[in-house]
Amino acid sequence: MYFANRGEKEHRPKPRYTIPGTPTSQGTLSEMSFNDTMSIRQAVYEEWRKEKMKSARREKKEQDLKKQEEEKKKEEVNRRPNAYYLLIFLVHMISKVI
Repeated sequence: MYFANRGEKEHRPKPRYTIPGTPTSQGTLSEMSFNDTMSIRQAVYEEWRKEKMKSARREKKEQDLKKQEEEKKKEEVNRRPNAYYLLIFLVHMISKVI
């Protein structure tokens, strides 16, 4: 740089933007040393991708749990008619015996 010859510090740009909703990312991005705007962009992208992957995993897990609950409910519904018909059959058989 022009000022580097005069013994002054080299100017290093700092990131302007951070990922919304992630207060921890501010600390990690500000602690990194950036030499150019490309490294800033890359760091912001990496943080965004990390948060995106976490949220995708969380959503996938919630969907799987929801599917399991629905399957359990379907199984319970399928069992109920069988128990109902068995009860009717038993009542019918008892009424014949009496």
